[in-house]
Amino acid sequence: MTSLGLAVRPLEFFFTRYKRVWRGNAVTSVATPVFYLLALGVGLGVFVDRSTDLPDGVSYLEFVAPGLMAATAMQVATLEASWPVLSAIKWDRQYHAMLASPLRVGDVVIGQQAFFAFRLVTTAVVYFLVIVLFGAVSSPLGVLAIPVMVLVGLAFSAPMAAWAAHTETEVSFIAIFRFLILPMFLFSGTFFPIWSSDMTELVARMRQSAPARPALGGLLIVERNAMVYRRAWLVLVSGFFEPLFYLFFFVYPLQEFIGDVIFIRAMLYSAAYLLVIVALGLVESPWALLALPACFVIGFGFAGAGIAAVTWMRTWKDFDLVQLIMLPMFMFSATFYPISVYPAVLEWVVRCLPLYHGIELVRSLTTGTVGAFQLVNVAYLLGMGAFGLFLSSRRIDRLLLK
Repeated sequence: MTSLGLAVRPLEFFFTRYKRVWRGNAVTSVATPVFYLLALGVGLGVFVDRSTDLPDGVSYLEFVAPGLMAATAMQVATLEASWPVLSAIKWDRQYHAMLASPLRVGDVVIGQQAFFAFRLVTTAVVYFLVIVLFGAVSSPLGVLAIPVMVLVGLAFSAPMAAWAAHTETEVSFIAIFRFLILPMFLFSGTFFPIWSSDMTELVARMRQSAPARPALGGLLIVERNAMVYRRAWLVLVSGFFEPLFYLFFFVYPLQEFIGDVIFIRAMLYSAAYLLVIVALGLVESPWALLALPACFVIGFGFAGAGIAAVTWMRTWKDFDLVQLIMLPMFMFSATFYPISVYPAVLEWVVRCLPLYHGIELVRSLTTGTVGAFQLVNVAYLLGMGAFGLFLSSRRIDRLLLK
């Protein structure tokens, strides 16, 4: 059998395995671009198009759509080439089974990369069709975005697979996604032109606040020394930098356009966010001190609901369904713009979402607009968490203590 024929054998295995989970991937492949384009291209685009002119006179939807397409290629490729490859070597040992046959290492690598290419092609076709339906393609050359997206993905999948074959644990993947993938997603021209003049202003502000840096560095050292998670320390420390990436992205560049232990991790991340927004001068009220316990309440609410949801899951791929719930809440619950842009009916639907209550609670505390409605926010989240814990305890009792 030729070398190419041998490389097809691993590809057949990956296709056979993919048959079990393709439905969940297909749903998320369609839902993800729809949610992103609706929330950012249409929702946020209302404010962007009113206040600025983008390159070549395109609308914000036309500007952000290809950026999201390329960023999705990067994310899909790195995700497919990280945990699954490590699992095939260290845990499930599928590569070992393949190499016990006449297959060689090169055949396995080519077959794996061919499967990555297949995933990228299907994702690219779906993403492109969604962009066309949104009216964000103004040239017949747009169809070439499909092979370009595949090339972008393969450029990331090969080095990521090489690292997955080298590393001993999955901990480094968290750092890679937070320190490399996340900054590239936010700052590589996906959401705003890289010539944004606010970047110069940001550097100037950071220089002016230089005396505060030792204190901020000291807090980071304290946080790092307080870690008790041994091998998981990198996950938690890298979580400190995540708010920096998101806040530098959303607060500064876009203002030119629009003017373990669940609770411990949640509190550490929340404390990091609070320290960052204080350092950036984005806190307008002493009520912000209560933002930390408010985040604990939010974490309690979602943790209770999440534990209850897990008791109904059959395989790890069912977590794709969780993404279908969390992503639209993240995109549409007044995270990036006021819900007043929605029709009245949709606005009331958003008001019923738990994340909206969490955002309203924290935003009112940091801006000083605290009122009686914040008690409703707290009651909603506490009630959701308590009900989730009650339901999960009943489910676990029924599943494990039959």
